[in-house]
Amino acid sequence: SATQQTQIKTLLENYAKDAVVIRDGLVAAQESIRRVNLAKLNDSDVSRLSGEAGRLSAAHTAALLNTQRGFYALLDKKQKRAYNKMRSEALEAAAVMNGK
Repeated sequence: SATQQTQIKTLLENYAKDAVVIRDGLVAAQESIRRVNLAKLNDSDVSRLSGEAGRLSAAHTAALLNTQRGFYALLDKKQKRAYNKMRSEALEAAAVMNGK
């Protein structure tokens, strides 16, 4: 419906905004890792850098899953059945392609 399309557009716009912030954070974290002074690298530095990378990865996963959850919540019962079928078929095709 038109209402769903508007709501989905908003979901995708919000995800895009979040993704930019996360991507910029990942770029900065990767740059920090590349520039680290190996002669002075200690366990605290390793913990800090890996923690930041992990935090950003978790933020990306949360943004993606929350967007998918929001999309799914907008569907009516018939649309959910069709989406579930389509998703199941895509997962099966991917498993076949990966030899599973």
